Amino acid sequence: MDVAITILKIRELAFSILEERVDETGLSIGFSVETIINFDEETFEIKVDYSLKSKFTGLSHVQIKVSNLFRISNLKDYSAKDKAHVTLPDATLITMLSLSISHTRALLAKNTAGTTLEQYILPIVNPTEIAKQIFNIQIVKEKFTKI
Repeated sequence: MDVAITILKIRELAFSILEERVDETGLSIGFSVETIINFDEETFEIKVDYSLKSKFTGLSHVQIKVSNLFRISNLKDYSAKDKAHVTLPDATLITMLSLSISHTRALLAKNTAGTTLEQYILPIVNPTEIAKQIFNIQIVKEKFTKI
């Protein structure tokens, strides 16, 4: 069964920047992802929270939180009877997570352009590895055959 997903909204929920001298040796990247499933509206929300903090002072130089709202037209087909759990195909979860991270990176780049922190863009990450941690999925490597 194919999963039909649509991006409904991309919203910047929070953004803050503290432009002061940044010691590159003392930076710490914070990254978290939150998921919210609404079965009544067949939506799946992924919130990405990214921060760049000083290890020494604990001050957050940059923080951004972005909400990505997806509609999954057949979400109920993937939910448990109690609607407490949903089991979407791994590829769908990875795709939605990848899009959410990409949207966060784009908004961060836009917001920090022209500031002293513009070079501290959200790094390229492997969404499959993050999805394994967040969604507790097991990725099975595909076997390819030579043609």
